[in-house]
Parts: sequence; C-alpha cells; structure tokens
Amino acid sequence: MDNNKALVVYGTHYGGTRGVAEEIGRTLSGEGFDVDVVDAKKGAPSVEPYDLVVVGSGIVTGKWTGEAEGFLKKNSGALKDRRLALFVSCGSGEEGQDWDKARSDYIDAVAGRYGLSPSLRAVFGGIYDFRGHGLFGSIAMWGVKKEMERRGIDTSKPYDFRDWDRIREWGREVARL
Repeated sequence: MDNNKALVVYGTHYGGTRGVAEEIGRTLSGEGFDVDVVDAKKGAPSVEPYDLVVVGSGIVTGKWTGEAEGFLKKNSGALKDRRLALFVSCGSGEEGQDWDKARSDYIDAVAGRYGLSPSLRAVFGGIYDFRGHGLFGSIAMWGVKKEMERRGIDTSKPYDFRDWDRIREWGREVARL
C-alpha cells in the first residue's frame, strides 16, 4: 500500500455524482495524493495498492447504485484495512434537512451490511432534472418534483444542489484521515 495513493469510486444514476467524485479527486490530488477516480459501472480496480478509499453513490428511490454497493460488498474485507470515507449525493443537501436520517439510511445502513466503519461520511446535494427519465423515472420523481414546486423551484429546468465549497472542504478532511 502506498500512503499517498487514493481511490475514489462512484456510482451515478444520472451523472451528478460523477462531478462530486471528480471534485473530491481533484481536492485529494491538491493535497498530495496520487488519485484514481473510477466509475463503478466501468469496473473498479483492486483496492490493494490504495491506503485511502472513498466510495460514493447517487441515491434514487432510497438506494445506492448497484455497482457502487457491489464494490463495497466485493471489497469489504480489504476495505476494513484501509482509511475509508463514504458519501452520497441526494436531495437538496441543505443542512438540517434530514442529514442525520440520510447518513443513517444511506451510509450507515449500507456500510453495516458489509461490516464497514467509514472514518468520514457525507451527504451532498444532487442534481434534479425532471426531463427525459422515462415513465419509471418520472413516477419515481413525482413526489420530489411536487415538493420542489411547493418551495418555489422551477422544475422545468435542471437544478443543481451541489455545494462545491462544502465538497472541497470534505475532500480536505478526507486527506487528513
């Protein structure tokens, strides 16, 4: 294992989590790490050469992407011997809006299934785009769309809830693990 080698693996439903993972990777690189950022759909490398592993997923209908969760399952034994940080990208990401519930439901529950204890956990906002997700996607997002409209958000265009400063700050925290 190389103490300056980091792996960032992500799963994304519609592409928003990719940007979060890439920004975490850039932040870690700026902190002196040799970083690989990998889409779990494309198959992640072995975790053996990495001392620091960050895994994240977008959340749709309360679930991680199958590929990102599959990465945790497949590598659970090796991940127990590494510095590990987990994040999810979902919702508006506003503080006070069920962050504790999101951490519990979307991070702690998934980590617990595989006996993992991440040193850091984070919930970041996602991107909502109610156009072009087909019938299932439209049905799944109907309640979210109605809530956003109630809050005065224009749902006819994409809305990006990602807080880049917060994401970079968390990336710096991860670098200090």
